[in-house]
Amino acid sequence: MDAERKNRMSSNLVRLSGLAAMLGGVLGIILTPILTYLWATNSDVYGYFGRAYFLVFLGCIAGLVALYTLRRRNPGWQATEKLGEETLIIGMTFVGLVMGLVGDILEYWGGSPSEGFA
Repeated sequence: MDAERKNRMSSNLVRLSGLAAMLGGVLGIILTPILTYLWATNSDVYGYFGRAYFLVFLGCIAGLVALYTLRRRNPGWQATEKLGEETLIIGMTFVGLVMGLVGDILEYWGGSPSEGFA
């Protein structure tokens, strides 16, 4: 019974992570043109919209974790015969997303060298 409950909770977590990934993608599709326009026009509200962009990275990271969980649970679904290769690919993608998240946070939340940390 306990294993069944744990499996059900894990499935719900994977579903919620997939939903977070989809919402992050939709938010990215909405915010990217807005940010591009605001950057091109040197608008003062560029930073406010940029601060919401970290949610895109969080959604993508949540989706990647869900994908990794599904791949580990069902080894028959592997894209390659070499499990270490797929783990390396997912790990590199995770590192890239985290680096993008850190860069986004520093860009929009960190201030400039002449300003104090906001």
